[in-house]
Amino acid sequence: MTYLIGTDVDLYNDNDETVRQIDFSIMSQNAKFTIVRAGQNIWKDPDFLYNWSMSKRANLPRGSYWFYDDRIDPKTQAELYMSVFDGDFGELPMFIDVEKDYGGQFKGWENWKIFLEHLKILVGNKEIGIYTNFYYWKDNVPSSENIYFNQYPLWIASYNPQPAIPDTWKDKGWLFWQYTDKGIGSLYGVESSSVDLNYYNGDEISLIKRFNIQININPIPTEDLLLEEKQYYDGINYKKYETYTSYGKATYHLMKVDSDKIELYVSPQLQARKYVPDYLDAFNIDFAINGDGFISTTIAGYASSEGNVYGKFGIEEPVYIGKNNELSLVRPSSIWNAISHPNRLVINGIIVPINKAIDDIRARTAWGYSEDGKTIFFFVVDGGDYYSKEGLNFQDVAKIMLKLGCYMAYMNDGGGSTTMAIRDNGIVKIIGKPSGEDDVIRYPGYKLRRVANILGFRIKNKTTIPPGTIPNNNIKKITVEYSDNKYITTNISKR
Repeated sequence: MTYLIGTDVDLYNDNDETVRQIDFSIMSQNAKFTIVRAGQNIWKDPDFLYNWSMSKRANLPRGSYWFYDDRIDPKTQAELYMSVFDGDFGELPMFIDVEKDYGGQFKGWENWKIFLEHLKILVGNKEIGIYTNFYYWKDNVPSSENIYFNQYPLWIASYNPQPAIPDTWKDKGWLFWQYTDKGIGSLYGVESSSVDLNYYNGDEISLIKRFNIQININPIPTEDLLLEEKQYYDGINYKKYETYTSYGKATYHLMKVDSDKIELYVSPQLQARKYVPDYLDAFNIDFAINGDGFISTTIAGYASSEGNVYGKFGIEEPVYIGKNNELSLVRPSSIWNAISHPNRLVINGIIVPINKAIDDIRARTAWGYSEDGKTIFFFVVDGGDYYSKEGLNFQDVAKIMLKLGCYMAYMNDGGGSTTMAIRDNGIVKIIGKPSGEDDVIRYPGYKLRRVANILGFRIKNKTTIPPGTIPNNNIKKITVEYSDNKYITTNISKR
């Protein structure tokens, strides 16, 4: 009989030194399913969110497993396992992985039963199985417990021509068989040199029927979709994109500007904060995004507005902007404009390692420029309130900025501060969906936050482009990889 081949994957299949993660589109060419590690002990696998969503996007039926750790209460582990899914438990079973002892107080089959029974309460009718190997099971489970554990389908690890089956499942046999840990990694889209491979005990039709798998004829897009574009002025070009991440859909707005068409501007220190669109009339500029973080009217870092320096040097590293839009991280002898930023995203064409949680998702503001400094990119992501988790995380903003063409890119203050505004035919307009706290009568329909400074520009010679937005016929797309989450994780077992 010819069995169906699939993979099982975890954080060790991803190289932490690179931006790229598992490419499930490659995996789907050679595998018919995947089983994803959810975690161990009290640790959630840091790559789970990415692996779970991207395998779904690639139309791979998904199972999951939790590596049981006898140092932690089994009910706690079951609750952590359930919590990683946000309601999407996948198409294949959830498995408890029992294969190693740590000498903890929750060792043994009695505690595995507690884990399983508690997990059943948490996940309802979702099918649950057991991963193990012949000798570990034989040495740890008495025959008196065979009837109980027989209710759970078996995923057996055995690197022999035929798997040895524990007596518990002699009547049913195996459902999945991990037959090697030496699959060729590149054939399955992983960054590790090898990958675990498994058989399903049946063919593809059997798999679809057994787990009632719905074929997705409209998979989640793997490319960013251009929704709208408009040229506001000569050299001032706007695009609106919809992007698809491992944690949902987000909308971002890009203003791509020819440096020689504008004069960059940083606002001075103020006695009272202003809404971003109010800066345009206050300082006779044509465009602005929110700038640095702040407490009251004091910015977090260092800034300069046309030679007037304010803030504190050394807390955040500023970008220095010359009178002719020269951009540098090196402090010049004569400072014109300067603005600080909470985080660097891209330096010299390389994404900076970002020590931020992958689930820190909200509205974002960023900016950057090309290697020759001739193109400047201003970027905002739509968001919701603090609890809604709308927007993007730091890692995905960095990847998008790099993909758009930034050689250098920086994150400004975000969340409720995120705002982009432009003067269009004399009228100040807000671009996107800010997520501030204030309803402002003069900007109906928008929720704004007052900010302490802005980065913007004046247009040198305004050449107004005839009105009209290019709709999304002849759609253009860019490909972006997502969610490069790099927690430092210790004491996690690798099979």
